[in-house]
Amino acid sequence: MRIRASALLDDALCAPEREHPNVAVHRVTAEGPAHHVLLTHSATADLLVLSAPRRHGPLALPLGRVAHAALQHADCPVAVIPQREAAS
Repeated sequence: MRIRASALLDDALCAPEREHPNVAVHRVTAEGPAHHVLLTHSATADLLVLSAPRRHGPLALPLGRVAHAALQHADCPVAVIPQREAAS
């Protein structure tokens, strides 16, 4: 499972790393509840970047539990980036 996660992460970061070669990236794959893993690693991170789905409607919460926990409790700055809308 962890090997597959590492491969997916490498694939996802390949193009951005080529486009921004001066940005240092430290990859970490870990098991456990997302909020716990992210908050633990935020203690040694310069920036925590999270993706959040776009939610629509009057009762839609703007952020999920993980992003909310990170914004409230992370030990580093947090950037929440909305996911792109799927092209129709």
